[in-house]
Amino acid sequence: MSFYRNFTDKDDILRYYIDTETGKWLESSDINYLTAGNPQVYVIFLLEHLYQYRYVIDTMMRDGKMYLLEAEFDKRFRAILSDVFDPWYIAFTIGGFHKLFCYWAESGYEKTPQEIAVYVKATPHNTCVSDVKSVIFVRVLKFDAGGILVLFFDAVPDSV
Repeated sequence: MSFYRNFTDKDDILRYYIDTETGKWLESSDINYLTAGNPQVYVIFLLEHLYQYRYVIDTMMRDGKMYLLEAEFDKRFRAILSDVFDPWYIAFTIGGFHKLFCYWAESGYEKTPQEIAVYVKATPHNTCVSDVKSVIFVRVLKFDAGGILVLFFDAVPDSV
């Protein structure tokens, strides 16, 4: 038996809240991952939005409910990207954005969205992986006939 009239449990309430708030945000904006121009712009856009919900997100983190936000990332990114990109690239993108956001939240939102966007130095076809010592660009060369993603790696001088 449930204590909730229209929901089966607390997760169901949170799913509804996340879905509703995300839907309103996306409907009120012309920006998405594909129209942002580059991932840096999208990171800023996304993090500024999520920061407004930091109190809810902090509670979700405390209660181990971040998988609900990850499911929303999964649903929304797949809806936008599934006609354009390979499923492997979509999974990589979703995981990257979700983990980037979670790390930001776990670190107490200590950097601005603009500072975080610096770590994302790429377009959807030129994804940057960065660490303290070096920067490596991963370029999507092509998808072969079997849908396999073919990548090209090259090092970039530290001055980039």
